[in-house]
Amino acid sequence: MMHRRKFMLASLMREISIHHPVLLILVMIFGTHHHLRMSVMMLNQGYLDSMTTTTRLSWNLVASALIK
Repeated sequence: MMHRRKFMLASLMREISIHHPVLLILVMIFGTHHHLRMSVMMLNQGYLDSMTTTTRLSWNLVASALIK
């Protein structure tokens, strides 16, 4: 199950890179930024909650951009 999800994500990323190269760059920047912040989040639960909301919002934006 997990492998299939990973494959779907990989094909989605390939799709984005073909049609929306700028969007892919933004997602990658956000992804690395998010990764760097993980240790900070462990220390601050309130920050984690706000970041989760931000992540959800950004993915909604990505999804709506792909649908258009």
